[in-house]
Amino acid sequence: MRETTQFTTPKGHIIVANTYLTGKESRQLQQALLKGVEVSSNQGMAELTHFSAERMLDAQDTLITCLVVSIDNMAENCLDHILNLPSDEYEFIVAELNKITADWSKKK
Repeated sequence: MRETTQFTTPKGHIIVANTYLTGKESRQLQQALLKGVEVSSNQGMAELTHFSAERMLDAQDTLITCLVVSIDNMAENCLDHILNLPSDEYEFIVAELNKITADWSKKK
């Protein structure tokens, strides 16, 4: 069982989240971000083409799915529950999850 952390949103929703992504989950997140992207070289500089902003939304969904263990003691359909919250609550949760992944990469 992985170590978890808990935080509360400004409107009182309790989120339990894993404290890190597994290697498999990290790859799922990268795949969500890079799907359809092409990398080429132009005068020694890497260029990304065909990047869609929609990939960021897919990556956020993947992040939530991989890290959130429960919301308000409910472990099922966490992504749907979070997506149905007011946008400020959703944004707060995504920001907290991003902190978890940023903190974990600093520990490496």
